[in-house]
Amino acid sequence: AFLNDPVMREALIDSAEFIENNIDPEKGFGPAEFSIWETFFAHNGFTQITYASGLQAAALLGDDLGISEERQQDYVGGAATIKAAIERPITDPDFPGLWNEEDGYFVWGVTEEGDVIERPNAALNLMWVTGLFDIDDPKVQSQIEYVLDNLSNNTYGIARYDSDNFYAQSPFSPGGAYESNVDETSWPQITSYMGMGKEFGSDLDWAYNSLEWTVSRYAKEFMPPGEGIDPSLREPLPSTMVEPVTGAWYVMNLLNYTDQFDPRLDP
Repeated sequence: AFLNDPVMREALIDSAEFIENNIDPEKGFGPAEFSIWETFFAHNGFTQITYASGLQAAALLGDDLGISEERQQDYVGGAATIKAAIERPITDPDFPGLWNEEDGYFVWGVTEEGDVIERPNAALNLMWVTGLFDIDDPKVQSQIEYVLDNLSNNTYGIARYDSDNFYAQSPFSPGGAYESNVDETSWPQITSYMGMGKEFGSDLDWAYNSLEWTVSRYAKEFMPPGEGIDPSLREPLPSTMVEPVTGAWYVMNLLNYTDQFDPRLDP
């Protein structure tokens, strides 16, 4: 019913066409934008991963949507082009990619002018959740190690990026400045990304503990938190909850752990 709805059907096709038709042939990235967190106008890593994964999904849906075999292959090629740009080193002389070879992590993004935003961003962990990158890829393993060493607050709660003080000090925080007592609030959504990756890699203890950590931070009656958990209080930030997407990621992490669901797209 979802695919046969004419409005949704057209939206799916238009979305795939927009991405495919706007891949920069020289840079290899999809169009620059502000990403869902509206921080930098750039080729943001999180969005580039969703572009490539979206094209991959559109190709898999192609027969059901009535998309020609030739165009399906264009989508596959577009996804491969964006993936190659993501894993290109930031030192590439022609145009930087997102892979920081020296420190072993994927950077936040790169501007249209080629300026690298070197801040590590754990939202890029989406790369293995969709299956765009294999969990055994050495770059992925390095990203996992870097995130856990630098953004985990020594718990299963993972901060989205280095020195994230949005909920602690920014006047734009929906709950007002100092809603969080400390910087680098933990994001249950990012913890779920890591939990699924750990399950893919057969580290079932970590995956299970990520579920325990998340549900222990839920509010009364298991209302799912939103983006932020104050690590000093181990409590969710009221202004970001209740957030369906964070609850959904927990459910996917749980179903993945119990072998009832695998979010990775077919190659």
